[in-house]
Amino acid sequence: MAPSILPRTAIGKIFDSADSALIVFDGMSRLIYLSPWLCQRLGHPAAELLGRIGTFGGSHPVESPQFAVDRLAPPPAVFDGVSVTLTTDLKNTIGQAATEVPVVIDYHPLKGPSGELQGVLGIGSAWDEGSREGRSRFPSSDDLHRKLLVLRSQWQEAYSLEDVLVGESPEAVRLRRQVRLASTCRENILLTGPAGCGKERVARAIHFAGTESAGASLIPLDCALLDAELLQTTVTAFLRRCAALETATVPTLLLLDIDRLDEPGQGELLGMLAIHELEIRTIATARHEFVDSNAGDHFRSDLAAILSTLWISFPAVQDRPSDIPFMAQYCVEQCNIVP
Repeated sequence: MAPSILPRTAIGKIFDSADSALIVFDGMSRLIYLSPWLCQRLGHPAAELLGRIGTFGGSHPVESPQFAVDRLAPPPAVFDGVSVTLTTDLKNTIGQAATEVPVVIDYHPLKGPSGELQGVLGIGSAWDEGSREGRSRFPSSDDLHRKLLVLRSQWQEAYSLEDVLVGESPEAVRLRRQVRLASTCRENILLTGPAGCGKERVARAIHFAGTESAGASLIPLDCALLDAELLQTTVTAFLRRCAALETATVPTLLLLDIDRLDEPGQGELLGMLAIHELEIRTIATARHEFVDSNAGDHFRSDLAAILSTLWISFPAVQDRPSDIPFMAQYCVEQCNIVP
């Protein structure tokens, strides 16, 4: 009778002998297994990699073990229970010269009996021309949807509330407090201030930081380029697309430079927002504080009232001189982040 082999030992032998990339992260994104095939291509022994917490899109030195783990880290959407397929370039150290080899990895969430996330399993292999046989030339709609979820998680990180308002001046502190409050509600928001003060970036941060931001649709509209007809057709097409997605989230219109929308366009927008059955949120930016009747007679007061349920006024950058060194340092650090 053949001697029995412990199941874990047998699985470990199969994984170790596999001619493909096999990765396992625990629920805290800590690397707990990777196959020898993958270790060879990373150029680091397993002892240097195991136990490290991987950060998707991390920015560590290229030759460091942490950088290797970050390149293998699952995207945030996987920890939300979504399977994702990604391609990453790994350095092939086998042979005479080191080359970049694209590796396709399928990430799958591993859930426990009650549905809680236990870890993530990654299965992949080197991508070459021969491996394309039998595969569709173009990604399927499901693949595109999963990749879109990954992109949205990256956008959410890119427009972090902690990064959009850098500084320690009283004005910066006030703005951060107001922006955090705005991100917790679904009311219409108006952001006013001079050009270059960061209104659009803050508007996007408010949207992506919201409690319902996962899967919520956002469309930016440059109001200076829109007339009434183009505004109506664009918004209608956007809402039809949102309805086809069958999501429970409320879509958002990002109305850039709303104070430059002409009078017929203002009337068209007011008519759409007055429809009670139409669930839509607006985040508008403007260079002039037209909410006051004395600030601009060309803008409809009834539309201004609807758009400004929450109103945040931005000071000019020159009025925050103590924040400029922090802004410069932030830009330098962002430009030096390894992609």
